[in-house]
Amino acid sequence: MGACLGYLEWRGLSCDAPGCERCHLTAPFSGRRLTGSRGGSQTGYLQSGAGSMALTQAKLLDVTTLPADHPALVPDLWGRSMLGHPLVTPAARAAALQAAGLSPQLPGDGALKLTQAHEVVILETLCAELRDPAFGARAGIAHDALQRTILTYMLFSAARLGDMLALVSRYLPVTRIRSRLQTSDADGAVRVDFDYGAGALAAHPQYGDFIMGAVVKTMRTAIGGPVPVDWVSVCDPRRLAPGVMESILGCPMRRDLSDFAMQVPRAALDLPVATADARLLEHLTAYGDILLERRNAGPATTRDEVERLILPRLSFGAPGIEEIAADMGLSPRTLSRRLEREGSSYRAVLEDLRYSLARHYLADRGLPLAEIAFLLGFADQSGFGTAFRRWAGFTPGQYRQTL
Repeated sequence: MGACLGYLEWRGLSCDAPGCERCHLTAPFSGRRLTGSRGGSQTGYLQSGAGSMALTQAKLLDVTTLPADHPALVPDLWGRSMLGHPLVTPAARAAALQAAGLSPQLPGDGALKLTQAHEVVILETLCAELRDPAFGARAGIAHDALQRTILTYMLFSAARLGDMLALVSRYLPVTRIRSRLQTSDADGAVRVDFDYGAGALAAHPQYGDFIMGAVVKTMRTAIGGPVPVDWVSVCDPRRLAPGVMESILGCPMRRDLSDFAMQVPRAALDLPVATADARLLEHLTAYGDILLERRNAGPATTRDEVERLILPRLSFGAPGIEEIAADMGLSPRTLSRRLEREGSSYRAVLEDLRYSLARHYLADRGLPLAEIAFLLGFADQSGFGTAFRRWAGFTPGQYRQTL
């Protein structure tokens, strides 16, 4: 819910659940029935290995009705990389396209119109069809970084790796309006964090794995060789067997973190980009500034910011609106008014976020219910069970049995 890929206008989803004004596309996807939101003609099922029945119904925007400059649309390069990976069978590819409500035949010429939500559905269907929990990382590291958008033209025109990261940080919203890359100092090194908005990566870890792989591949392609990486981290590393991610990405992985992030030595920022072109970059950034203005990629919504502040606090107990408002420099009343203008409330944001994360945690059968209750800020397992029955209509155990 709140931690889904985002809201209708710029995340590519709508929802027909009773009383729901937000989009709901949250993990786990197994067995979910998905429908095109215009006319209801596009349908598909994401089948898990157990072939579970649909639990949550969601809608994807019918991309055929969207103008080419609609902010929800993203370049098709990632989607094509996922679908074109050598491990993907024709049957798996067809299942992924059907699940996303797209044509079963990839267009040979012209762009494949899709949103970030479609990418998630495609990737998670492929992971399920191939029975490979690490397929996201495999597809990401195999991505052809030279299939260029305006942003990648910029990156490959930069002088140094550090300049590349700065360009991504500024211009990523040109192609993915709510996506962010942030860098921070870390004791002689630089930490790079990836944020695709509103808890999206936490709810869809395989999509985050793909992003991590694609970023590592892009850096190596730009430098023309290995890039020293101190470590990478992914969401919920326990879902991956030890050594798997290290083998795929060729980087050490920190299993004590649950963020999509990486750290590189500060000296790596001075590595030269093989295709640097200062004159071309000057023209590209001027055009990028125009595109940024057109995109109007402003700050995240109030709901996004509230979710971001709630997430790290949940395991210590659900924070009250007073605490979150204080962090935002607002009074509780002002925060409430801002959320109301977005059609929400503090309680709704908290409940939506907990429900989304609960479904993600329940997909990990090795995670005890008592620990899930703790992670979500409940005093005990009983409180979690009561809340989950209110959200879903059945117990956490019953939900887990269907996965």
